[in-house]
Amino acid sequence: MRQLLIGALLLTSAACATAPPHSTNPCAFVSASDVAPVVGGPVNQGQLASANAQWNGPYCWFSPRATFPVAIPGANANFQFADVAFLGEADYQRLIAPPTPFAGVQRVDGFGDEAFEVATVHYEVLFVRKGRYRVAFEVAAGRGSFFLPEERLARIVLPRLPA
Repeated sequence: MRQLLIGALLLTSAACATAPPHSTNPCAFVSASDVAPVVGGPVNQGQLASANAQWNGPYCWFSPRATFPVAIPGANANFQFADVAFLGEADYQRLIAPPTPFAGVQRVDGFGDEAFEVATVHYEVLFVRKGRYRVAFEVAAGRGSFFLPEERLARIVLPRLPA
């Protein structure tokens, strides 16, 4: 009886110590109807993709339904894709460090617990830490660095993440 009581106590304490589930599906927090006004045209539903060479975690990828210029005043580039990626801590730290002398990393305020914009000649990404989440926001249009779409997308997604 004593062993049964100790086992029940251990199971109860282990269950109470378990944190709430942490979603690994970024598509659960963003939709095509969220992305379309950010990028300035129709996009396909987000596709959940697994880790690859760029993102070492799951990401939600949105492709254009047609060719259209990205919604940035003065931009002459066409929208290519948008993604929202969930990262592990090690990858988050690696990606906010300057990868080359040609990359710029700048801390920005107003997004989660901390945020960094990383820009090179060919891409720009907003990285945000909010609670247990490490999130990357990318809107690809080529030709220069524009953080406005990434910031707009982050303002939609971040409030939806659990604390």
